[in-house]
Amino acid sequence: KSDKMEALRKDLSLQGIIVTDGEAFKEPRTRFLVLSLACPVKSLAETAEVFGLRLRLDVAAATGLDVECVKVVKITHRRTFAVFELDAALPSQLKAEEALTQLKSLNAEEVHTQLEADARFESRHVTASLLLDSPVPPLLPGERVQVKLFNSSTFSDMHSERDFLNQFVYPAVRSMCRRRRVDFSWIDFRWGGVTHSDSQAGKGVLKCLDKIDECHIPLANHLRVPMMIGLLGERVGWVPEIT
Repeated sequence: KSDKMEALRKDLSLQGIIVTDGEAFKEPRTRFLVLSLACPVKSLAETAEVFGLRLRLDVAAATGLDVECVKVVKITHRRTFAVFELDAALPSQLKAEEALTQLKSLNAEEVHTQLEADARFESRHVTASLLLDSPVPPLLPGERVQVKLFNSSTFSDMHSERDFLNQFVYPAVRSMCRRRRVDFSWIDFRWGGVTHSDSQAGKGVLKCLDKIDECHIPLANHLRVPMMIGLLGERVGWVPEIT
């Protein structure tokens, strides 16, 4: 395998992603195929949609999967790497079971050989292939991911706990994430976000919900898991005036 794919393999292990040879496929992790590409300059003249579609068709042919089971996750701007999500979800239950069986038997070396043998156009060469199981799409070289966390508690309670999180815990988490190319940040409305007028107008809850929508971990299949810490003390909620 090329040096850059070996470096990618080590980098993926830092992200907690399992690189497999086709024997360790487990739910609920999603199976991804990472391709290292060597493309001539003329391939850049193709649109990203056309390039991705052609590569998707080749991946489907090499893996023996239905085209609907192969989804383009991302292709780098210079087309040096491509990531595909291999999914067994099909309308037909019988076809889905066949696709799942095929997924479990995939081998990266065989896929690589088949891709090179069955290449139907000359604008790319696959130099290496990598199969991996992960709940999230892998980060490619030079790529980073943004993760936000929403810190929730009533304004008049849990001051010392929030201060401890903000001063010690979250900076430590940010430091650990930075080594894994994850930019971690958090939202604390004590620093602004909900004004007194918002509270008076009954918009405080809506503001909080909007911010919670920004705080998530992106998973496969375009799913998002909300990231929120709720601190519950002696004071919970409020009693609106009866008008």
